[in-house]
Amino acid sequence: MNPARRRAQFPLHGSPHDAELVVHIDRGFLAGFSPGSSIHLLVDPENPEQVAVDCSANAVELPRSW
Repeated sequence: MNPARRRAQFPLHGSPHDAELVVHIDRGFLAGFSPGSSIHLLVDPENPEQVAVDCSANAVELPRSW
């Protein structure tokens, strides 16, 4: 699985903020990370360049039927 670069925009202190995520996405989850999709992020408010996908709030395991 190769890393993928994804741009994300989120509100921070009342203003839109952009960040680039470098993530490893299993093929079964690519549709959930397509442009225009909503994902949950963890953002360091002191350093908004530190952004990560919130694995506790996003589907990060393949369903058993996969």
